Amino acid sequence: MKIFERFRSRALIVSISKSLLAGFGAGGIVAGLLLLLTKLQVIALEAYLPWLLGGGGLVLVSVGTFFLVRGNDKKLAKSLDKQFGLQEKVQTMLVHKDSQGAIYELQRQDARVALKNAKGKSLDLKWLWAYILCFIIGVAMLVTAIVYTPTVEEELPEPEVPFELTSMQEAALNELVLYIEASTMQEPYKGNVKNAVSDLILGLKLSTTEKERDICLKLAVDTIFEETGNSSAALELMEELWAYNTQAARALAKALNYYDWPRLDEWDKYTDAAADFRALFIYISLEGETPTDEDKVSFLKNILNDTSSKILSALPKSGLSDDDELTLILIRLASANEVDDKLGTKILGLATLAEQAATLGYQEAERALDDTMLAYNSIIFKALSQHKTNTDTGEYAITRICDLFDYTLPKFERPTLIQSSVDSGTDGEGGGGGGAIGGGPTFGSDDLVFDPNTGEFVEYGTILSRYYAIMFGKTEAGVYTEEEKAALEKYFSILQDGFPKEPEENEE
Repeated sequence: MKIFERFRSRALIVSISKSLLAGFGAGGIVAGLLLLLTKLQVIALEAYLPWLLGGGGLVLVSVGTFFLVRGNDKKLAKSLDKQFGLQEKVQTMLVHKDSQGAIYELQRQDARVALKNAKGKSLDLKWLWAYILCFIIGVAMLVTAIVYTPTVEEELPEPEVPFELTSMQEAALNELVLYIEASTMQEPYKGNVKNAVSDLILGLKLSTTEKERDICLKLAVDTIFEETGNSSAALELMEELWAYNTQAARALAKALNYYDWPRLDEWDKYTDAAADFRALFIYISLEGETPTDEDKVSFLKNILNDTSSKILSALPKSGLSDDDELTLILIRLASANEVDDKLGTKILGLATLAEQAATLGYQEAERALDDTMLAYNSIIFKALSQHKTNTDTGEYAITRICDLFDYTLPKFERPTLIQSSVDSGTDGEGGGGGGAIGGGPTFGSDDLVFDPNTGEFVEYGTILSRYYAIMFGKTEAGVYTEEEKAALEKYFSILQDGFPKEPEENEE
């Protein structure tokens, strides 16, 4: 069997050679490809990773190939019989290698003689060329990746566009400084905005290219934008109130929204919105309803307490300063108990009024609420006006700078007081009449009707919208059952849109 052992050793050497050729070929391809892609900046890898991954590929492919091509004794015997035409002598010898008897010994002797005669011949190296080709490709790929050095195109520097601050631009910026200085914007924001414009003038005088100019403009615009945002957290307060998704909180957010004030008509706009807020606290009896004074007081207490708690909760969330005038007056609106015996006046905040509503009775409580709103409206408007001044001054400075130098105007922050179509009547004019954003319901008539709250004649749609909002305020306060809510929804839907049309009999 020694002659067979020699053939077995040769087969093992061939298997190892094939495995190494395949491993080095695969490792070279992996390492070379990754190194080449890294040099071409297609992928970003650390310098050692192509070699590490290539080495891993070498080991994995070598081991895998060895187990794949390595044959057993039976396979080797079959290969020898076929290659040397031994008519299965080696296979028979292998099968009966341990068998005893003269015939088996003669067969083994015959097989050994046949193998000795084939001793000078080599094993069939089938497919060895493929492994050598794989090795050559891998080495070529690796060598190419090592030798190759990509040519880096030098980026041509952008042409510098000259810039010089014109006398007209300088004069306009100096006028802007005087405008800010004369404004009633609060400190330290006013001083910071003024300094930003002054620094901009100095920077633009020193700038000789448009690139340097734009750096100065960006610094100034970003600084003024930040100072303007810091000067007022009223916007955040509006959005916190709006997020509560109740009629009263959202009506108050609208009343505080100075961004919506028309020029030269600010007070009227505010008082109209404040009147809508105030109207939500009035109990409106629907047709066929006979509420008791206790029912009205219960409704009023619930909505007063709820609105007060939401105001006091929204203020700290908004980031509005504790000593800001708007913070102080809204805290008073929510919880004040101000009694002046000398003047004989008494101003009650919403929470205090809720506590005394049962004692006062509904009518007296409503009168007290009127006194509160009358006393605080002008103070709230004054506080809001200061926030509006801060915002307007900063935004005007940014707009003026951007216009002067054709610089991109940043997007100014605005409260997103938008009614969602899924709010289901929790906000806005006309409640749930379609839920469209930016448009109210379309009424079937614009006739004027008497408004008992104002003593004036208003359009039918205006008073219906107000009653609709009040009705939903009551549902939030727990005045109605679910069945009554559904009936009221249907009632107002008919008032707004009319009765649903019956399908025509002949309609196909």
